[in-house]
Amino acid sequence: MLNELTINVGGVSIEIVEENKCELNTYRSNAEIDIQTVSLNSQEERFKSELQVYILHCYKKMADVTNLLEHSDSEELKLVNKNDEELRQLADEKLDGKMLNYLKLTIGLSEPCIGASHQEKVLATSLIKHSHYICVTLDILLQFGMVAAVEELKELMGLDKETSFEFARKLELPCSNIMEMVSRIMCDENQQGQKDDGKFSKLVDLLINPETMTLLKDDKSLILILVKERGSAFKMNELLQDKILSVCKGGVSALVGHGTTSGKEPGMKVSHQKVILDNIRQHKYNIVVATSVAEEGIDIPECELVITLNPPSNVTALVQMRGRARKNKSKFIVVCNNTKEREDMEDLLKREQNMMDAVKQLSQS
Repeated sequence: MLNELTINVGGVSIEIVEENKCELNTYRSNAEIDIQTVSLNSQEERFKSELQVYILHCYKKMADVTNLLEHSDSEELKLVNKNDEELRQLADEKLDGKMLNYLKLTIGLSEPCIGASHQEKVLATSLIKHSHYICVTLDILLQFGMVAAVEELKELMGLDKETSFEFARKLELPCSNIMEMVSRIMCDENQQGQKDDGKFSKLVDLLINPETMTLLKDDKSLILILVKERGSAFKMNELLQDKILSVCKGGVSALVGHGTTSGKEPGMKVSHQKVILDNIRQHKYNIVVATSVAEEGIDIPECELVITLNPPSNVTALVQMRGRARKNKSKFIVVCNNTKEREDMEDLLKREQNMMDAVKQLSQS
């Protein structure tokens, strides 16, 4: 039973505490849970599929010129002998959720091989950045929809010709499908005008419904929106400033960690983070968009509403996310990309209940 319990909470150690139960219960969330699904449309699904296949090609190339394999022990991501058809099958069947997160992590940890020449180091560094940009685009697609993803990709690829698709073609990476889709989407966008898509559109709907609007008009209420990437937090904050700020009693802000992530994205300076946290405690914001920094140790006031656009991957993450919604009659909303994510979330809730039942049984034995 103990082995199963530790697996459910992500392999951490467990201690059963029988004293001070009343005090401990104040840190437990009884928030109502609402699971919602926002599926991609057919065009977004095609773009996602091409990006996923392409990132596997990048990953395969990285194994040749970086120390990537030192950070990866996944048998499914050993791609040396896989052809395009096999990579496409892997992308369609398995490259989502946990595997995609694992792939992003190993890309971020990778560096040029020890002993590489200057030219080889430059090539490896450029490929790592290029691959990271594709991962960022995938995340933006899931969070904000097609138009935002294409704009982000064009901006990222325009930062440096040494990380662009021109660079990718020199490495014989198969980027033609993505480039054609980007051109076609941009043409359609110019003809039809921009529109909100993906989870962001759903998020706006959640924020402007009558129940939430009551919170936005209360300068003491706090809504926490959790996203995966720092870039997504800043972009979400910017878009919400345009869409929601006019109806907020307080303001909107982003909060991210202060270190450099595995994706090499810069974080907030400690001094800036402190200012944001002080402003949160002084009720200057109604909405805070944050990364995992807000799930864990940082002292943030109890929230009336927590919305995560990044469904938790284990029971520990579930408890941490929902634990921010501890106000009376608070709510925890999980926005999923597809039915598989919804099923995984429902499974996590069952595992959490099993964990609570097991702890209760152990404490009574």
